[in-house]
Amino acid sequence: MHCSRHFLLLLLIAALPFPLEGNSHCFDHQERTYNANSQFVFKTCSQSCTVMPFFSPDNALEAHLNLFEEAQESITIVNPTFESWNRTCSHNHNQCAKCCTGCDISYYRADEKFPVFAALLNAINLRNVSIRILTNNYSSTTWPEKATMLDWLAVNNISVRMYKTTYFLHAKYAFIDGGKKTLISSVNYSKTSFMKNRESGVIISQCSDCETLKLYQTVFESDWEIADPYVFDNQYTEDQLKSMRDQAFYPYPIVKQPGKRVPDIQTTMALQDFNDVQISGYVAPDNARKTFMGSLQNIQSKLIVHIYAITSAKICKEIVNLKNNSGINVTLLVSWNTAGAVKKYTEDCYRNLTNNGITIRKSNHSFLFSHQKYWIVDDKEVHLSTGNWAESDFPVGKEWPPYKAANRDMLVIMQNPSLVKFYGDVFEHDFKLGNDIPGGQ
Repeated sequence: MHCSRHFLLLLLIAALPFPLEGNSHCFDHQERTYNANSQFVFKTCSQSCTVMPFFSPDNALEAHLNLFEEAQESITIVNPTFESWNRTCSHNHNQCAKCCTGCDISYYRADEKFPVFAALLNAINLRNVSIRILTNNYSSTTWPEKATMLDWLAVNNISVRMYKTTYFLHAKYAFIDGGKKTLISSVNYSKTSFMKNRESGVIISQCSDCETLKLYQTVFESDWEIADPYVFDNQYTEDQLKSMRDQAFYPYPIVKQPGKRVPDIQTTMALQDFNDVQISGYVAPDNARKTFMGSLQNIQSKLIVHIYAITSAKICKEIVNLKNNSGINVTLLVSWNTAGAVKKYTEDCYRNLTNNGITIRKSNHSFLFSHQKYWIVDDKEVHLSTGNWAESDFPVGKEWPPYKAANRDMLVIMQNPSLVKFYGDVFEHDFKLGNDIPGGQ
């Protein structure tokens, strides 16, 4: 009952424009009202950090593998989903129905193509690295005599728990060795996210005492403490367990790029470090709405937005106000493709923006989804988020009872001229490949 649904659902949840009522979603296991924590507020590092940006499909997988291979003591992963790269092993095509998912037990050792799976098993089996994974429970059932990827990881003493603090875990976050390095991104653990989407993220290092990074760790520990333990649907035989617990090295599968899509969208960027970066950040839902809206109102002259979707009518209205009332130069690039009901709300927003003379384009169709979430303010700082500009990612209020759409997300703000230029260059690359949204449509 703990496997991932189709990736499109995750995109839909992430961008829902309104709180949904009623326990109608299989991922929602919140049991009590969540109140904004007075300690989970905006934090600024008192020391500078080193930042390594990464993007899908260019180098996000490489960045993740490098991080996990470097770990010597511990790996902590927070992600909405943890999917096999064989869709028949992970996806519950009946969505919230109870049946069924999983692949043959022999598949994961011989045929699984997700390199992070191999990296984690090698870390725990060969280096004795302690690993924790916090993810969502999608209430699916595993086929008899089969196993899910999370089953396999849990059998190998990787500690897995299921999020239930709020409506949905939407953060994509990891850290190693007690905070030596921290990763924040838009990347879901799916083949689509690593190989077919535009995604963005960063690895932050050389500032283990950073107050912002400690905030993220504290929030994780709070969520981890109340999370549900992982429960197996199947009882495995001794022979099956012996096979699953074989500690022999897991060779990395050869990852092939997704054919014709790549030439159009890859920027051939190499992983690189940027030093002397000033870091600050905050988390959602705690106090995030006020912090986010305040940051928009503090913009002096220019806003560049590269995001999957804007579904919040109130946030959309604030963008119009920035342009019309404050004279801010606003440019947006959004995903050409959105999931399910998201499209209706994005189109309403984008029509409003174009009617008010705001420059907005949709991403190139070579991306399956343009799922990144970052914006550049006044050419001085980059804001990178795990969430979209949606009511569920920046919910109003201070308390959220069960069934209210309030996502757990994380946001980081980075100041460094070279890093800001780097993000600006990626934006310009993608913007030129995009397509105009005609005014009034």
